[in-house]
Amino acid sequence: MEKNNPIAELKRLGQSVWLDQIDRGMIRSGQLARYRDAGVSGVTANPTIFAKALETSDAYADDAATRLDRGQDPESMVWDLLIEDVQAAADVFRPVFDMERGGDGFVSIEVSPEIAGDTDRTIAAARDLQLRCVRAAERDGQNPGDAGRLACDSGDDRGGREHQRHVDLCG
Repeated sequence: MEKNNPIAELKRLGQSVWLDQIDRGMIRSGQLARYRDAGVSGVTANPTIFAKALETSDAYADDAATRLDRGQDPESMVWDLLIEDVQAAADVFRPVFDMERGGDGFVSIEVSPEIAGDTDRTIAAARDLQLRCVRAAERDGQNPGDAGRLACDSGDDRGGREHQRHVDLCG
């Protein structure tokens, strides 16, 4: 690989480079955009990793406290915050999506690993996440290209290997 830019060399070989996590601090600080500008072309939002980031990052403290004070269930709050970050990350990667004509620039969100062994529940959860990730204007056809940029998958760790089930959300 090229010593100066390994990401460029991977892209030259036809490999997309994705991050395996996002968090609000990364999005707000511009770090995610800098990764994109360096050649990263997508990101996966993992709910387990995200929950740990939620516990340790100050970026969520006020929003989480407000939601809990309003009586929101903690698990529901985690998913809502994750979906907001997925939407913001999709905005960051929109230029990649456009440049690649929909061939890259996606933001993937994993369904709960607790349901990975149940195909029907996984598909239902993925469809629910699709509906929740797509903004109202996009559902109403005002910006229809964005709906296909979101992908859902299920991950679980069996014997050190991750198994993911990707669900086509484009129709």
